[in-house]
Amino acid sequence: MDRQKVLIISADGFQAKFILDCLVEAGYEAWVVELEDITIAMIQKVNPDLVILNWGLQSERGLQLIRSIREADQAESLPILVSGVEMQEQEILSSLEAGADISLRESFHPRVFLARVNSILKRAHHVQPPGPAGR
Repeated sequence: MDRQKVLIISADGFQAKFILDCLVEAGYEAWVVELEDITIAMIQKVNPDLVILNWGLQSERGLQLIRSIREADQAESLPILVSGVEMQEQEILSSLEAGADISLRESFHPRVFLARVNSILKRAHHVQPPGPAGR
């Protein structure tokens, strides 16, 4: 079985590295792309099973990206997880209203994070994700 693919879109390279390391260690195939560099065509080419948008200071760019994914022909059902330590309540609500499936405001706890990723992928694809939480 192919490893599930996760695309991490981030404006914060430091936080993205933690997320990337956590996912790769758990058995996912994962990439990081800077928020300013991402396009819908890139997302469609990679064809990920999940997009993780690491929330940063460019919240309007992130919201526009979520909306664009939801409007794209081949990506409208792609699960989107938004994560950010400093997200405010209105940013969480805005991301969900724009089309994110889940929006997390918390410190990064790898096991909890992986459990949430596994849960989203299990519901979205009806398959058992890799890693300790998916066994």
